[in-house]
Formats: sequence, structure tokens, C-alpha cells
Amino acid sequence: MEAAALAKAEQKCTEDAEERATARVGAAERRRDEDRALAVLMADQIRVLFPGCPPAEASAIAEHTAQRGSGRVGHTAAARKLMIKH
Repeated sequence: MEAAALAKAEQKCTEDAEERATARVGAAERRRDEDRALAVLMADQIRVLFPGCPPAEASAIAEHTAQRGSGRVGHTAAARKLMIKH
């Protein structure tokens, strides 16, 4: 790689570092909002399927299931379909 091209790339990266950091914060906030919404939908569905389940337990189960990056069902295609329906 040419030294001038590398210097230009480094400068561009430095110039938009704040913008990228702001975007990361916004994306993290959106993911938290999505996770909360998913947990609410899942808790509602648990209560429909298991009417005897206490609301606090349904919520706890849903929150645990919906944890992002856990490998649980919460962020699978099936869960996304549940979110789209609502």
C-alpha cells in the first residue's frame, strides 16, 4: 500500500471516529429497546400458552430467553416473526 493512501485512510478514520462512536451508542440503545420489546411479547405469549403462570415468572422466563447472544431462541428467525406479528 502506498504511504499516501495509508495516511489518507488513517485521516479519514480519525475524522469519522466520533460519528462511528455515536452510531455505536445509538445501535446499542436500539438493541436494548428491541430486547425489551421482545421480552414483553414473549411474556405475553407465555401467559397465553400457560395461563396459570404467574406474571412475574412469565416475565423472568421471557427475559432470560430473550438475552441477546445467549444462543437461546430469543433472537432466532422464529422470534423475529413473533416481533413482526405485533
